[in-house]
Amino acid sequence: MEDRFADTMSLGEMLPKVLGDALGVNAMEGLRAIRVVEAWRTVLGPTMGRYSSKERFEQGTLFAAIQLPALRQELFMNRASVIRKINEQMGVDVVKNLILR
Repeated sequence: MEDRFADTMSLGEMLPKVLGDALGVNAMEGLRAIRVVEAWRTVLGPTMGRYSSKERFEQGTLFAAIQLPALRQELFMNRASVIRKINEQMGVDVVKNLILR
């Protein structure tokens, strides 16, 4: 007798495939970019987050404008740690570079 559950997938595995098929690859990349920016804001927290704007994620690079020079310098010096925390939030290593303006 054939196992009818052999091809089962969890919702987490199925959803990206269904959305990718329905919306196309560009839509999936757009959703990932939104999630990366949300993770960035979570890592920064509400206090530092209010000094960040114009965030965008493209091809492994997260771009953000930081209004306070001292905060920009602090984030720049700790960018490896910030990238690691964002990737932990995402659950996968998607952010490879961080550019602060």
